[in-house]
Amino acid sequence: MPARPLIAVAILLVVWSAAARANGQTVGGPSAAAQSQSGEPARAAAVDKLFAAWDHTDTPGCMVAVLRDGTAVYQCGYGMADLGHEVRIGADTVFNVASVTKQFTAFCVHKLAQEGRLSLDDDVRKHVPELHDFGPKITLRHLLNHTSGLRDYFRAMSLAGWRYDDPHLKQDVLDFIWRQGELNFPPGEQYDYCNTGYVLLALIVERITGRSFADYATDTILRPLGMNSSRFGDDYERVVRNAAESYYPIEGGFHRAYTLLNELGDGGLLTTAEDLAKWDANFYDAKVGGRALLDAMQQRGRLRDGTEIAYASGLAVDRYRGLRTVEHSGGIAGFRADILRFPDRHLSVILLANAGDFDAPALARRVAELYLGGEMEPAGAPPRPEPNRRVPVAVSPKLIDAYVGDYRFPGYVRTFIREGDHLVLKADALTLRLYPASATTFFPKEYPTAYTFDRPIGSKSQRVVRDSGIDQAPGDRIDPAPPSAEQLAAETGRYYSEELATLCTVAERNGGLEIRLPKHTLALKPIGAGSFAVENDEINTSVRFIVGHNRSAVAFLVDSDNGRLRNLRFTRIDLRPPHA
Repeated sequence: MPARPLIAVAILLVVWSAAARANGQTVGGPSAAAQSQSGEPARAAAVDKLFAAWDHTDTPGCMVAVLRDGTAVYQCGYGMADLGHEVRIGADTVFNVASVTKQFTAFCVHKLAQEGRLSLDDDVRKHVPELHDFGPKITLRHLLNHTSGLRDYFRAMSLAGWRYDDPHLKQDVLDFIWRQGELNFPPGEQYDYCNTGYVLLALIVERITGRSFADYATDTILRPLGMNSSRFGDDYERVVRNAAESYYPIEGGFHRAYTLLNELGDGGLLTTAEDLAKWDANFYDAKVGGRALLDAMQQRGRLRDGTEIAYASGLAVDRYRGLRTVEHSGGIAGFRADILRFPDRHLSVILLANAGDFDAPALARRVAELYLGGEMEPAGAPPRPEPNRRVPVAVSPKLIDAYVGDYRFPGYVRTFIREGDHLVLKADALTLRLYPASATTFFPKEYPTAYTFDRPIGSKSQRVVRDSGIDQAPGDRIDPAPPSAEQLAAETGRYYSEELATLCTVAERNGGLEIRLPKHTLALKPIGAGSFAVENDEINTSVRFIVGHNRSAVAFLVDSDNGRLRNLRFTRIDLRPPHA
C-alpha cells in the first residue's frame, strides 16, 4: 500500500484520539483503527485476539506497532496508561523502555569512536580511574558486549538493603561500582549481562564530551531523528506529559509499581512507539550516524577464545525460526518493552507495556509469526495458544498432590501447593493459581508461561520445566532435611560486606533463617547443607555459609540466579576478638 494514504489515516487517527482525550472520552476498541491502517482485517483481528487479555478499561496494557518498509502497517493501544485517571494507551503514550536504552548509549560510544575521541579497546580506567584496578584490562568493548566480569549494581544494591522504590541517585550507583574489588570472571572469558557496564559507558560519554549524557544523546540522536516525544529520564521528580504509570497485578486488582532512578546509560529512555519507529527506520536509511556506525553496532562480540556471542552493542543479533533478528528488550518496575527487527524482511515489531506480567519478547515473536510465519522455518513444537484462550481440562486431585513441593531452578526455588482442587504457585509475595492444560502441564491465566511436570515416581513428581515461550528452565524437586537447631545457631550472627558497605544480621525464625538488612528482611529457604535460597522475586539469589574450624559460620557467599553476582562475600564480625 502507498505510504501517503497510510500517513493521512495515521494523522486523522492521532487527531481523533487527541480530541477524544480533550473531551474526556476514551478511544474505542482496537480493531477498527488497526484494520484501517493495515488494510488486512484478518491479520489485524488475529493481533487483537493475541492482546485481548489486556484490552480492558480496568487493566494496564500495551502499545503494539508493526513496521514494514518503514511504514506502520499495524499500530494499536490496549488497556490503560493510567488506571486512576482512566486514560487509555495510545500512540502518544510515553513508556519507560528500561534496557532498550542500551542501544542509544552504544550509539553514542560508537559515534565518539568514529570521531577518534576514544577507542573501543581503551582501558576503562583511562577514562574512569576511580574504578578498582582488577589486574586484567577491561576495555570499552567488554562493557558494550557484557563480557567485562563486573558485578551488576542493581542486584548488589538490593542485597545492600535498597528497596525497588527507593530513590537511586547517580552517585549512589557510582559509589557501589567504586567499591567493587573482585570480578565475577576475567574480562573477555564469559558473557554475562551487566547493567554496570552501561552506567560506566554513559559516564565516559560525559567525561569526553563535557556534557551530561542526556544532553549529548538528545542532540546526537533524538533531535536529528525528530523523536520529539522522547527524553532521557535523569530526574524522576519531573512531570512527563502523556506518561504511562506502571503496575503489578495483585489479587483482585493492581498495585502501582514505582521506579525512582536518576542514573542513565543502562536504562532511562522515556519514549513512544511512534518515536521508536523513527529510530528503527534509521537502521535502514542510516540518516543519523551513517552506515558504518550502525554496522559496527551490530557486530557480534567475541570471547577471548574466539567464541562468537549473540550480543553486539546494546543489541542482540540472532536468528528466530531461520530468520535473522536484531533485538533488545527491557523491563523495570511494571514497564516492559521489546523491539524485534527482521532486517532481511524489513519488518519490525515494537511492544511497550505498563503491566509487570507482560512477556514482551514472547509476544513480539507471536506478532511476527502472524506477518512472517510463511517465511519462517517450522517451529520446534506447536505454539501454545494465547494465554486467554487456553482451556483448562479436568485432572484428578490426587495427581495434583504429586506435583506439590519445592523445586530448585537455576538460582532460585519455586513452591507449588494445593488449595482446594487447584495447584498454586507461590513465589514470595506472588501467588498464582494454575490451571491444567493436560495431566502434566499447568498454566496461570495471567502469564504466557506453562509448567510441565514429569510423571510421578511413586507418589511425587521429581522435575518441572518452566516454559516462558522463549526459553525453558528446569526445576528439580528438593526435599532437604530441615536444618537442626545446632546448625541454625552456628549460622546466626552479624555479617558485613566491604563491597556493599552493608551490615546485616542472620537470625533464626520459625525453624529457619532470615537475613535482616537495613530496609528489608529476606527469608531463607533451605536447599541443601549450609545452602539457602532467598525467597524474594526481585533478588533471586542463593546463600552458601562457610564454616570455620569451630563449626561456626565465618562468612556467607551470595550468588544470583542469573550469574550477575558471584561469590559476593559477607564476613562474620561477631566472632572477632574484641581488639582485633
